[in-house]
Amino acid sequence: MNSIFKKQFYSFTITIVLCLGLMSVGIIQAIRSFGYNQTSRDLDRWASKAESFFKNSINEEGALDTTTFLQNMRQLEIYSDKSFIITDSALNVYWVSENVPEEIMSTKLEIKKLEKAVGGEVVEYKKSKLNIYAEPMHTKCYPLKNAQDRVCAVVCISSSMREMSQAMNSCYRIFVIFLAVTVLIGFFMVYMSSNAIAAPLREMNEAAKVIASGDFEKRIRVDYDDEIGQLAESFNDMASSLFLQEKSRREFLSNISHDLRSPLTSMRGFLQALLDGTISDDKKDRYLNIIMEETDRLAKLANNMLEINKLEESDNLNIKTFDINVLASHTLSTFEERANNLSITLKTEFYNESCMVEADEEKIQRVIYNLVDNALKFTHKYGIIRIITQPGKDNKKVLVTVKDNGKGVSKEEQKKVFDRLYKADMSRGKDKKGTGLGLSIVREFLKAHNETITLKSDVGKGCEFTFTLTMAGNK
Repeated sequence: MNSIFKKQFYSFTITIVLCLGLMSVGIIQAIRSFGYNQTSRDLDRWASKAESFFKNSINEEGALDTTTFLQNMRQLEIYSDKSFIITDSALNVYWVSENVPEEIMSTKLEIKKLEKAVGGEVVEYKKSKLNIYAEPMHTKCYPLKNAQDRVCAVVCISSSMREMSQAMNSCYRIFVIFLAVTVLIGFFMVYMSSNAIAAPLREMNEAAKVIASGDFEKRIRVDYDDEIGQLAESFNDMASSLFLQEKSRREFLSNISHDLRSPLTSMRGFLQALLDGTISDDKKDRYLNIIMEETDRLAKLANNMLEINKLEESDNLNIKTFDINVLASHTLSTFEERANNLSITLKTEFYNESCMVEADEEKIQRVIYNLVDNALKFTHKYGIIRIITQPGKDNKKVLVTVKDNGKGVSKEEQKKVFDRLYKADMSRGKDKKGTGLGLSIVREFLKAHNETITLKSDVGKGCEFTFTLTMAGNK
């Protein structure tokens, strides 16, 4: 019993056999009871006739005209096809029907229950030989009373159980055949049903073992629309998700290996040249500055990765109320010198002078900083970068947009810009110093706030990043 198939099969099979067996026994007992009741009512009818003959055979003096009574009983015997035994009040037999052995005439019915008949009760024997008959008989003994309501005789009427026994034997055969056929059909149906449940589970078990070994391409065939089919679909979705995660992990490791290897190789080469003395003294400062820039880039990459991991491990936010317009203006002002050097104009467009929101001010400031920093990397000379705030459709959210008119991003690249370490050739920017984690940090910070960010862009027309914030008082 170490598999679902066996448990289902045996439990259903035992249930079917028990139910059908109990049902068959119940029906047979009902038929037998019906047969006994029918025979009992038939015996009551003939007993009523015998009692009528008995009372009609009592003369005016109150004495029984035995000859008349027995003649009537003989006619009743012929007409009813039943066996009769008549005794006096002391249970001495003085008349029997022709199909009863005559030896009984010289005996006394010494049966304890018959004493109740002498006392005025009806005594019944089901399927009994009554120590007289050679075969089982259904017998009822009735007291016969005179006008003074005194028991003067007892008449025992018996009906053969042969026909009923034959009928019951036929019922037994029919029910045995019916039970056998039903059980066989039940076995087949239970087998198919149990296998229908167990087969996909076995397949999922095998697929799970394959996936556990590191192969995430295994899928399960879905042939059902029920809960098993839904489970199989969920399993396939899980496998697809694991496959994508594994693919993303490999790409992440490949990208971070490249981003770490390139500056380290460059730094090692410059340091080796400095140690070997192949770089002249007038150029040493230049190469040392390059090494410092690469060192800063590696530190920035490590800090960004650490910041993302910390955010994933904890969702603690310092939520407070602040003016997003003030925060956006202040953040934008930190880029003025860099923008002037690139001949890029920075602008703000606020729908209201003040716009209060509820969020973690420090993290939202980082979101705006990263978006503006990203815009500066691929906005052309004399380009414009705007920060726009406007109300959402339900007036419960604020839409914050960072918009530029730079290079733009293709439809295919838009699907990947928020991935970690993703840096298409276009998105590397003019300075080639990006870590590929800026937009990933933006997405993680907003996800921690249960907010969303969207990107609209066309190649050559710039990018428009829009994220939501909750207005103050709408939490």
